[in-house]
Amino acid sequence: MSDEQYAPGTMRLTHVAFEVLRKRNKEFLIAAGYPDLGITCLRVLQHIVYSGTNLSEIARKSGISRQAVSKAAIELENDGYIVLQKSVEDARVLQANLTSSGKKLFKVLRQVIQQSEEHLARKLGVKKLETLRKLLKEVATS
Repeated sequence: MSDEQYAPGTMRLTHVAFEVLRKRNKEFLIAAGYPDLGITCLRVLQHIVYSGTNLSEIARKSGISRQAVSKAAIELENDGYIVLQKSVEDARVLQANLTSSGKKLFKVLRQVIQQSEEHLARKLGVKKLETLRKLLKEVATS
Protein backbone atom coordinates (compact mmCIF):
# COMPACT_ATOMS: atom_id res chain seq x y z
CA MET A 1 0.00 0.00 0.00
CA SER A 2 1.22 3.47 -0.82
CA ASP A 3 1.75 6.31 1.64
CA GLU A 4 -1.11 8.19 -0.01
CA GLN A 5 -3.57 5.61 1.26
CA TYR A 6 -2.54 6.63 4.76
CA ALA A 7 -2.40 10.36 4.10
CA PRO A 8 -4.40 12.30 6.68
CA GLY A 9 -7.77 13.61 5.57
CA THR A 10 -8.89 17.22 5.50
CA MET A 11 -10.30 17.13 9.03
CA ARG A 12 -7.06 15.79 10.47
CA LEU A 13 -4.93 18.29 8.54
CA THR A 14 -7.14 21.16 9.66
CA HIS A 15 -6.85 20.02 13.27
CA VAL A 16 -3.06 19.60 13.08
CA ALA A 17 -2.64 23.03 11.46
CA PHE A 18 -4.84 24.60 14.14
CA GLU A 19 -2.80 22.95 16.90
CA VAL A 20 0.49 24.14 15.40
CA LEU A 21 -0.82 27.72 15.25
CA ARG A 22 -2.35 27.47 18.73
CA LYS A 23 0.97 26.30 20.14
CA ARG A 24 2.85 29.18 18.45
CA ASN A 25 0.32 31.67 19.79
CA LYS A 26 0.51 30.17 23.28
CA GLU A 27 4.31 30.49 23.22
CA PHE A 28 3.98 34.15 22.24
CA LEU A 29 1.52 34.76 25.09
CA ILE A 30 3.81 33.04 27.58
CA ALA A 31 6.74 35.18 26.40
CA ALA A 32 4.53 38.28 26.76
CA GLY A 33 3.76 37.34 30.39
CA TYR A 34 0.37 35.61 30.00
CA PRO A 35 1.06 31.91 30.71
CA ASP A 36 -2.28 30.91 32.24
CA LEU A 37 -4.88 31.94 29.68
CA GLY A 38 -6.95 29.07 28.29
CA ILE A 39 -8.40 28.92 24.80
CA THR A 40 -11.97 29.61 25.96
CA CYS A 41 -10.88 32.71 27.89
CA LEU A 42 -9.02 33.95 24.83
CA ARG A 43 -12.00 33.34 22.57
CA VAL A 44 -14.32 35.14 25.00
CA LEU A 45 -11.90 38.04 25.38
CA GLN A 46 -11.73 38.48 21.60
CA HIS A 47 -15.47 39.20 21.57
CA ILE A 48 -15.40 41.85 24.27
CA VAL A 49 -15.17 45.34 22.85
CA TYR A 50 -13.96 48.37 24.75
CA SER A 51 -17.51 49.62 25.36
CA GLY A 52 -18.66 46.30 26.82
CA THR A 53 -20.47 43.27 25.50
CA ASN A 54 -23.13 41.13 27.11
CA LEU A 55 -22.28 37.50 27.78
CA SER A 56 -25.23 36.12 25.79
CA GLU A 57 -24.03 38.04 22.73
CA ILE A 58 -20.52 36.64 23.19
CA ALA A 59 -21.94 33.11 23.37
CA ARG A 60 -24.00 33.66 20.21
CA LYS A 61 -21.15 35.20 18.20
CA SER A 62 -18.45 32.79 19.35
CA GLY A 63 -20.42 29.56 19.23
CA ILE A 64 -19.36 28.83 22.80
CA SER A 65 -22.05 27.68 25.22
CA ARG A 66 -23.51 30.28 27.58
CA GLN A 67 -22.24 28.28 30.55
CA ALA A 68 -18.66 28.13 29.19
CA VAL A 69 -18.75 31.88 28.42
CA SER A 70 -19.94 32.60 31.98
CA LYS A 71 -17.20 30.41 33.47
CA ALA A 72 -14.50 32.05 31.32
CA ALA A 73 -15.86 35.53 32.11
CA ILE A 74 -15.66 34.83 35.84
CA GLU A 75 -12.09 33.60 35.41
CA LEU A 76 -11.20 36.73 33.38
CA GLU A 77 -12.80 38.89 36.06
CA ASN A 78 -10.92 37.08 38.84
CA ASP A 79 -7.68 37.66 36.91
CA GLY A 80 -8.49 41.37 36.61
CA TYR A 81 -8.97 41.54 32.83
CA ILE A 82 -12.68 42.36 32.82
CA VAL A 83 -15.39 43.71 35.11
CA LEU A 84 -18.82 42.11 35.01
CA GLN A 85 -21.77 44.44 35.61
CA LYS A 86 -25.51 44.09 35.33
CA SER A 87 -26.95 45.85 32.31
CA VAL A 88 -28.74 49.13 32.96
CA GLU A 89 -31.55 48.09 30.58
CA ASP A 90 -31.99 44.54 31.94
CA ALA A 91 -30.59 43.47 35.32
CA ARG A 92 -30.63 39.82 34.18
CA VAL A 93 -28.00 40.59 31.54
CA LEU A 94 -24.31 40.72 32.45
CA GLN A 95 -22.05 43.14 30.59
CA ALA A 96 -18.32 42.46 30.33
CA ASN A 97 -16.05 45.50 30.22
CA LEU A 98 -12.30 45.46 29.80
CA THR A 99 -10.16 46.78 32.64
CA SER A 100 -6.88 48.56 31.92
CA SER A 101 -5.15 45.15 32.27
CA GLY A 102 -7.70 43.68 29.87
CA LYS A 103 -7.04 46.43 27.33
CA LYS A 104 -3.32 45.73 27.58
CA LEU A 105 -3.96 42.00 27.06
CA PHE A 106 -6.28 42.80 24.14
CA LYS A 107 -3.41 44.68 22.46
CA VAL A 108 -1.14 41.69 22.99
CA LEU A 109 -3.79 39.44 21.43
CA ARG A 110 -3.88 41.70 18.39
CA GLN A 111 -0.10 41.32 18.15
CA VAL A 112 -0.46 37.54 18.40
CA ILE A 113 -3.00 37.54 15.57
CA GLN A 114 -0.80 39.82 13.47
CA GLN A 115 2.22 37.60 14.13
CA SER A 116 0.23 34.52 13.06
CA GLU A 117 -0.93 36.21 9.88
CA GLU A 118 2.64 37.24 9.05
CA HIS A 119 3.91 33.72 9.78
CA LEU A 120 1.31 32.23 7.46
CA ALA A 121 2.09 34.77 4.74
CA ARG A 122 5.80 33.88 4.95
CA LYS A 123 5.09 30.15 5.03
CA LEU A 124 2.48 30.02 2.26
CA GLY A 125 2.95 33.22 0.34
CA VAL A 126 0.34 35.98 0.11
CA LYS A 127 -1.58 34.46 -2.79
CA LYS A 128 -1.95 31.04 -1.15
CA LEU A 129 -2.92 32.67 2.14
CA GLU A 130 -5.69 34.61 0.42
CA THR A 131 -6.87 31.39 -1.21
CA LEU A 132 -6.81 29.65 2.17
CA ARG A 133 -8.87 32.45 3.76
CA LYS A 134 -11.36 32.30 0.92
CA LEU A 135 -11.73 28.53 1.23
CA LEU A 136 -12.04 28.60 5.02
CA LYS A 137 -14.66 31.35 4.79
CA GLU A 138 -16.58 29.24 2.28
CA VAL A 139 -16.50 26.27 4.66
CA ALA A 140 -17.43 28.42 7.66
CA THR A 141 -20.47 29.91 5.94
CA SER A 142 -21.82 26.72 4.39
